[in-house]
Amino acid sequence: MANNVCNDLRLAADQGQVSALCLLDLTATFDTVDHELLLLRLERQFGVCGVALQWFGSYLSDRSFQVLYGGSVSSSAPFLKDRFLGHGCLFYILPI
Repeated sequence: MANNVCNDLRLAADQGQVSALCLLDLTATFDTVDHELLLLRLERQFGVCGVALQWFGSYLSDRSFQVLYGGSVSSSAPFLKDRFLGHGCLFYILPI
């Protein structure tokens, strides 16, 4: 898939077209921020709406985690609101 994306970007550049690539890293970072606030900012500041906003909301709901330590895996446990640790989420748009 990455080769297809790179190839499409190269072809567009060869034809003088402008391209933008948006990559989202949907990892545990989202578990360190207030989900309601994140969804509100996505909608109001970045214009995310409709199905895309619903997808983010669905992704952020009913999250769980496991711990891998020394080759052993814990049982799955739900994330409880305001009961997680982390360094926060850096969410930005790089100007093109």
